[in-house]
Amino acid sequence: MAVVLEALIVDAENAPSLLAVLPDDAVAVELEAGLVLVPLATKWKGVLDRDGGHLGFEQLTEPLAALAEAASATGPVAYVHLEFFGGMGFQASVIWDRGGVSLGPLFTANHEGDLLTPAYRLISTKDAIQDMAINAALRHLGVRADGQRDEFDTVGLGRQRSTGDWLPRQ
Repeated sequence: MAVVLEALIVDAENAPSLLAVLPDDAVAVELEAGLVLVPLATKWKGVLDRDGGHLGFEQLTEPLAALAEAASATGPVAYVHLEFFGGMGFQASVIWDRGGVSLGPLFTANHEGDLLTPAYRLISTKDAIQDMAINAALRHLGVRADGQRDEFDTVGLGRQRSTGDWLPRQ
């Protein structure tokens, strides 16, 4: 089964600043640990024109990065992207804070076939899952793993399988 997520993540206090610079139909979804997820809907063609490649990311566009950077004036804003199928895949993340990059860009994969560029780092053991790019970003946002769960599951990112699943049903 495939898992695909592309989103921005901020702490709840900074969510209004982020939403203020995004399209009017942006959705804020509460996560655990006081974080908010803003799934990146592909219908935002003006901002997410899908001509990615900014900062080495496959999907991140320069206009979206500029919005996230502007919103980071009041606190950190993380961009996360992951794609997995059959347990193999990649994660990527970057965080802006106070108008500049404060973490990353980070690129990780758990299988050699998913090393999309030389910037990707192979995380090949289950014990090293904490080193995946999104877990690193969540730690940078203050999340601490909860017992047997990594940061990803601690905040509840595993609740949905795709970016669209986080959006309200029409």
